[in-house]
Amino acid sequence: MIRRFLFAAVAVLGSIHAHAPVHADEVIGDVSPAELKEKLTSWGYEVFVHEDEADRPQLLVTKVSDDAAPERQGMAIKMLDCLPEDRAFYERRCPSFQFRAFLTPGFPIKDKVYADWNREFGHTRAFIKEGHPRLAWDVGLTGGVTWAYIRNAVSVWETELTAYIDHLDASVLD
Repeated sequence: MIRRFLFAAVAVLGSIHAHAPVHADEVIGDVSPAELKEKLTSWGYEVFVHEDEADRPQLLVTKVSDDAAPERQGMAIKMLDCLPEDRAFYERRCPSFQFRAFLTPGFPIKDKVYADWNREFGHTRAFIKEGHPRLAWDVGLTGGVTWAYIRNAVSVWETELTAYIDHLDASVLD
């Protein structure tokens, strides 16, 4: 119940800002890893850009402003469908990206826990891969979005990731 309230509050706040007037030059339909790194850094994150095992650009992101819960600060952002392939990975234009989290809870998680999460939350998808709980959310930019939209997506991701960790922790009691 509390998670739904938090999610609804974040969604409402994001939608309020989404109705503000936007100039055409503020709308983006794709982004390079270098541009996303620059914005995330300006929002208070440390960012390391590299290529993943499939040569896709990926950003490893750490929030540096809060050390109260270090296990909840990191995330990965995999850039999707980036072109042109002959350019350096950090210069490619990407019409979408995926927030990703890999967790190691230290106790077994029942399949029901993932099903419950996927039924309750609309943005993120919980699953298990290679024995570890994962959380992912694809964000599309095609059609145009603003940097404020992307900033709001980062906030929604952080909220849902924290709720997901709490959900996994609470599953031990079930």
